[in-house]
Amino acid sequence: MADVTAVGGPDGSRRASHTMIAMMNKWVVTLLFVLRGATALGAEPLAVLPSDTDPRISQFNSPHLAWLPDGRARNQLLVFLPGTGGKPEKGLFHPFAATAAGLGYHVVALMYADNVAAQKKCAPSDDPDAYMKFRNAIIRGGAIGPHRAIPPQDSIESRLEQLLIYLDAQYPDRGWGQYLLKPKGGVRWRMVVVAGQSQGGGHSYMLGKSHEVARVLMFGSPKDYSSRFNAPAKGFDSHTKTPLNRFFAYNHIRDNGNGCTHEQQMKVLRQIGLPALGVADADNPRPFYGHARVLYTNADLGNSTKFHGSVLKGSLSVNRPVWKYMLTEAVD
Repeated sequence: MADVTAVGGPDGSRRASHTMIAMMNKWVVTLLFVLRGATALGAEPLAVLPSDTDPRISQFNSPHLAWLPDGRARNQLLVFLPGTGGKPEKGLFHPFAATAAGLGYHVVALMYADNVAAQKKCAPSDDPDAYMKFRNAIIRGGAIGPHRAIPPQDSIESRLEQLLIYLDAQYPDRGWGQYLLKPKGGVRWRMVVVAGQSQGGGHSYMLGKSHEVARVLMFGSPKDYSSRFNAPAKGFDSHTKTPLNRFFAYNHIRDNGNGCTHEQQMKVLRQIGLPALGVADADNPRPFYGHARVLYTNADLGNSTKFHGSVLKGSLSVNRPVWKYMLTEAVD
């Protein structure tokens, strides 16, 4: 189901169309899980429409997904943010989410306003702060240009909080409430691992920059490189509330599209300061990857050239050990 852009109309017909589309989304989600034989928060993830968590939401309404810990709970929440145009229901990162759940994480994959690529909007901009403004608007709400703004209810932070409130209310004995600050409201960020692919990885960096989180995991990311200034984006640096020791990046060295080349991506990572904490070849790993924070692969994909998302493919044998390392390596 395509996302809907919120627009107004004097005759109310467009509002009615939003209602009809929301109802159709609910029918599709219900049918999907009936066909799968899924039970709420069982082996399959639970699907939750964003509009069910906040009645103000009318767009980007494909379902969030939530997984319970498999076995002993780690009492940490993994929040996964898909890349541009991604939807949680699509399966690319599901093996990673299942791996995290198997390690004891509560896991949610968040649907958010991801239909515009950061690089298309910001890379050619004359504004050196373009990337920071773009990402902060999507994370907290605000203008991302002269003709578009992200309303508060569509921001990543609001959607995450409202999803946790919903899950806690529906399943009060499943541990979701521990990630909320009660009674004042907000997310208990120190218990949260933020992870994402491509655009979602850049947002994960920004969340780790503005909050102290448990760790930050970036896949096929960050790609925040300015073609106008031929330099890494301003603001992608070591000035983060989360200690740098908790940041990890995993990329394919032949991922030379989607905003920048691998070498330009390494320049972004060097500006952040991560390579100084160790770089590891995942194809020829040392024990514990030498405790590196930047990992890369040159794994062969056969006839495929889809290197950008390859580091989240469950079928690529090099990946799962890297995921487990990123999710469990000791951090300060």
